[in-house]
Amino acid sequence: DSRIQTLDNEPTSILNTDNEYLDVDYFVKWRIKDVVTYYTSFNGSQYDAERRLSDVIKNALLEEFSHRTLQQVISTQRIEIMKSLKQKAMPIAKDLGMEVVDVRIKRINLSDEVSESVFDRMRSERKAEAAEHRSNGQKQALKIEAEINKEVRILLADATKTAALERGKGDSQATKIYAQAYNKNPEFYSFLRSLEAYKKSFSDSESMMILDPNSDFFKYFNKK
Repeated sequence: DSRIQTLDNEPTSILNTDNEYLDVDYFVKWRIKDVVTYYTSFNGSQYDAERRLSDVIKNALLEEFSHRTLQQVISTQRIEIMKSLKQKAMPIAKDLGMEVVDVRIKRINLSDEVSESVFDRMRSERKAEAAEHRSNGQKQALKIEAEINKEVRILLADATKTAALERGKGDSQATKIYAQAYNKNPEFYSFLRSLEAYKKSFSDSESMMILDPNSDFFKYFNKK
């Protein structure tokens, strides 16, 4: 009988690298490859053949899970594990007159105690990651703020320097103009300066000054 048979046992408890017991539910597709060897090995008993095949697969599971974490066996390396189980079982099965067609892991379940432990660890890891992200975010915000403050200080310093230079240029230009005016017409220059003095003196309506009408301060008012 060369028809493909299915070995589907109860889940097997396996210890992984994190010392966590996992209930592994799997099935094996197999068939008789060498009738003479098969009947010689098991006296034609399918029960004995599948019990022997179960032992082979369980030993392979123990080896595969012993160096893998929970995350690896349930996600990233599950396909790799199934291929490895088949490869390890094939030569042993061949010596018994059998052929392993396929090995599939249906489910990997955690006990309630292990599940709670795993979830607690995952929650702790996620909290730690979140705290790290917040810390990095705060550091980045402080760095950006410091850079902005630095740029603002530089801009203000440049603006102050530019304003001072412009004022200096303006004062220098005014002095130059006054000097030119004085050289061209000293009397007119004296008149302008007197007007400025009048303006400053009488800018405050509450100010009171007592001066001699004949003083130089009023000489341009006294002219007729």
